[in-house]
Amino acid sequence: MSVVINRMLVDDWCARITRETIDRLHVDNLACPANIDQAQARVARDGRRYIGIAVGSGMRYFIDKRTGLIHPSASWKTPNLKRSFGTLATVADFNWGNYEAVAKPGTPWKMETLIHYQTAVPI
Repeated sequence: MSVVINRMLVDDWCARITRETIDRLHVDNLACPANIDQAQARVARDGRRYIGIAVGSGMRYFIDKRTGLIHPSASWKTPNLKRSFGTLATVADFNWGNYEAVAKPGTPWKMETLIHYQTAVPI
């Protein structure tokens, strides 16, 4: 059984990643045109099992089509299945502007949940 992935939600999430990355570049005073060009998130690969999200020229996240979980990349074509950052329904609980997603303060996510278990669930 697979989860239906709404492409519009994926595109909205890519726009969120781009916006939060550019905001972080401005805060860190690194917002030159070259860095802003490399902050653009997009769907780079829509495969049989995963949707790959690239930021700039590197693969950053994968969405598992069977479960809907968001995993960080282990390489340009492989997700790291030992970690996850929730689903497309919980993207508002994370800050996507850094190299890796970070749970926002006050959200029910614990870092131990994100690292040690394959599925990250609220506590």
